Amino acid sequence: MQKPILAALALCLPALFACSSAPPPVTTVTIKEVELVKIAPPAHLTQNCYEPELQGHKWLDGIALSEARKLALYECNKQLEKLRADIATQLSTND
Repeated sequence: MQKPILAALALCLPALFACSSAPPPVTTVTIKEVELVKIAPPAHLTQNCYEPELQGHKWLDGIALSEARKLALYECNKQLEKLRADIATQLSTND
């Protein structure tokens, strides 16, 4: 019983492959030159941010420290904004 089924399958296989479409042609792309552009941010923008320390031991000194840290955080964020803007400018001029 298996031999007739195998024979029938053997006869059908060439017909199945004859109906398939041809593969698309292969296109070759050659890269001739690659330019590597290094972007370095200005050194003054990559320095560590100022970190205020506690001066004194009274509760008013703690409030002053809180205000000094708030100001330091604001200045650090401004520094980061400038850095992002400089990098964006360099990227747009390299395109």
